Amino acid sequence: MGIASVPAHAENFRAQQWHLDAMGAEEIWQLSTGKGVTVAVIDSGVEKTNPDLRGQVLEGKDLATDESGDQFTDYTGHGTGMAGLIAGTGDRDGGNGAFGLAPGAKILPVRVSGLDAGDGSMADSDEEFNRVVPPAIKYAADSGAKVINVSLGAGTGSQGLTDAVKYALGKGALVFASVGNSGDKGNRPEYPAATPGVVGVGAVDGKMMHIPESQHGDQVDIVAPGKDTVHACGGGTGVCKSTGTSDATALASAAAALLWSKHPDWTNNQVLKVMLNTVAKPKGGRSAATSSATAPSAPFAP
Repeated sequence: MGIASVPAHAENFRAQQWHLDAMGAEEIWQLSTGKGVTVAVIDSGVEKTNPDLRGQVLEGKDLATDESGDQFTDYTGHGTGMAGLIAGTGDRDGGNGAFGLAPGAKILPVRVSGLDAGDGSMADSDEEFNRVVPPAIKYAADSGAKVINVSLGAGTGSQGLTDAVKYALGKGALVFASVGNSGDKGNRPEYPAATPGVVGVGAVDGKMMHIPESQHGDQVDIVAPGKDTVHACGGGTGVCKSTGTSDATALASAAAALLWSKHPDWTNNQVLKVMLNTVAKPKGGRSAATSSATAPSAPFAP
């Protein structure tokens, strides 16, 4: 999951959202806001009462068997953060809140268990991940989500995970997943980002440079801003600043929603092809840090 969030304090949160400026959000919103597209957020739940997410969150489903509450109860705050990066409306405090890149999109919350820090072994954690995430992906695809955001990862994959991704792609969806935040501590591939068919997303900073934490290598397909992003989040002040590939993944998912909203008849292959073909090259050109990955300048071709 993402590196721990901290509360963000400002009178106007939009002014702190450098990532929206870097991606040309104001110009993009003249063309598309993501309206008509559903983005599934497979995570720790989404607080639909967050001021920047009111009216944005669909019914969804709770697949967390060991957590109290339901899909609208975010037990870590992480899922709400990803939803905020995708579809925040900025409505907090009379329009001074935090915006998502696709404020017209809708969020389908799919809550899964086992995402909070526990005392179990890594093997147990990976086993639980591979038990709960595949049915979540299938549910999202069956529920009409065109974009499936998995800002989560495990050290091992499974046939069940591979089959679920293949199922979602067959339903016409795209699956975006974070490549992980241990790029400076081993850089092991994580799943489902390394699962065939999944768009693995790495993170860059305000200078469009790879951040040390972000995994790098062949599992990275694209990168997006993921350093000190300000967004709606669960608990506390309701707005946080965080760093990590989770954030970058949410922004990549939002970019796909913007593109699909503008071109609703396009297939998932068409949407992904345009995303890959219209991104900006990283400073210094292609590098080992990002593999073939690049940072989105905008999710549209001119």
